[in-house]
Amino acid sequence: MRIITLTIVCLALCICNISAQKQIGIGMTIGMSSHGGDSASWGRHGLGLLHNTKIAYGLNASYDINKKWGLRLQYRGTEIQGDDSDFIDKTEWSEQLVKRDFMYRSRITEFGILVEHKFYKLFSPIDIESEHPHHNKFYPFVTAGIAYAIVSDDENMRDWGDPPAFRASDVLLDQSEGSVGGIQFPVGLGFRYELSEYLHTDLFYNFRLPVSDYLDGISESANPDKNDAYQICGINIGIRFDQGGNDRDNDGVVDSKDECPDRPGTKLLFGCPDQDNDGIMDDYDNCPTEAGTAKNFGCPEQASNIDPNKLDE
Repeated sequence: MRIITLTIVCLALCICNISAQKQIGIGMTIGMSSHGGDSASWGRHGLGLLHNTKIAYGLNASYDINKKWGLRLQYRGTEIQGDDSDFIDKTEWSEQLVKRDFMYRSRITEFGILVEHKFYKLFSPIDIESEHPHHNKFYPFVTAGIAYAIVSDDENMRDWGDPPAFRASDVLLDQSEGSVGGIQFPVGLGFRYELSEYLHTDLFYNFRLPVSDYLDGISESANPDKNDAYQICGINIGIRFDQGGNDRDNDGVVDSKDECPDRPGTKLLFGCPDQDNDGIMDDYDNCPTEAGTAKNFGCPEQASNIDPNKLDE
């Protein structure tokens, strides 16, 4: 817990310190959650995938390292709930589960750090004349990271029912352990739509890898061989602060539109350099210091030093 807290604090301080670089953003999340545990599991025991969903919500602060990679400090809140009486009309499971009569409801509070990778060119159109991919407003992304979940029971909803005598010692073990969250590993994917240079919206899905069997406070008295997990999906609305004004290479092309953000370039070539000003970016120019033509791969008509290795590109 101390390591997670220290890491989160350090990341928060880093985000504050780099705010002058105008790469930060904040967001708000609303959606739903569901969980898989010893009493309520998605798609198991005759329950549907949307059974027992709960409202999920959250806040996040983000930092864009570059166009493809970013860091996110996030908070998530939701509930998990299970009740053996839900199985009363499930023929296969009702006899043993309804007789057990477990019931619980717990609140989950989660703090995490995630790495985000954006596939911002995946759906980008190609300008035929310049053969240059333009940044698209719609693109997918994936996330992965580490989080710490705090689980607190609702005492009004915690009931161990009337388990059989041979389960009494198992129930005592579970009661002594209680509901435990601990370290979680959230992974997910989503799609982002850039509403403007400063505003975007995400449609996302996040799953926590099953690493604990005590999210619901039940283990030995039910199924100790399978861990609990929970998932959250929803919509995130994000705002960036002055990101469009950042220009690391001071070439007059803001980083959000600069294909070469660390090398001074020209607006005509989307921020990429062209030393000889012949309209061909240096990366594709065989004679970067001599003005030439596209026909000669950026070299003058009389030049004979065309790199044969680039003719096949």
